[in-house]
Amino acid sequence: MKQKQSAHIPMELENGGNTQTFNSSWNIMKWMVIIFGVLCLLIMVGSLFFAYQSIELSQNRAFFVTNQGTMIATSATADIESRKIEIENHIKLFYSTMYSFDERNFKENLEKGLHLIGNDGKSILLGYQQNNLHEDLIKSNGVVNTVVDSVWIDVKRHPYTAKAFARQSFETPSGRIENFLWAKMKLKEVSRSSKNVHGLLIEDFDLVNNDPVN
Repeated sequence: MKQKQSAHIPMELENGGNTQTFNSSWNIMKWMVIIFGVLCLLIMVGSLFFAYQSIELSQNRAFFVTNQGTMIATSATADIESRKIEIENHIKLFYSTMYSFDERNFKENLEKGLHLIGNDGKSILLGYQQNNLHEDLIKSNGVVNTVVDSVWIDVKRHPYTAKAFARQSFETPSGRIENFLWAKMKLKEVSRSSKNVHGLLIEDFDLVNNDPVN
């Protein structure tokens, strides 16, 4: 009579199966730990990079408050360059009003120019009055034009410093005279208005060269 085979797994096979299962679970856990560690490292590096970028961006931005109280952020570098353009335009506008006129627009131009400069503008106006410039323009049918050749600007400190290199011509039907009109000055920030669109005021205006152009 044949004996029935046992349905139980042999002991050595059963122990081998447990070992394989344990090793497999350990490998899975080990890789999970490694992957989790790598993910944490990537998140930490990403956070540090994001923080660094945020600091760099904040250092390169300027903030302005509008008349409505809203804060606007803009690039500091771009703002400096645009402000330099406004300063140059302000100086050119000043020369085109305070130093460019004829008998018809003399008073109008001077009034516009006085809004662009501080107390030094009154000294310029007083000089015109003492020399009877308006009367001379009427008698000679003269025209005074000033052309700004170049402007040097330093915006590192406020008030800003600038130098303007210009030439002024006095033309009449009988001839033409041309002088240098080079000056150095400072410019300070003021409120913008319809009469001072750049929000700048010229101070310490010093005419350093008014010699005839040869």
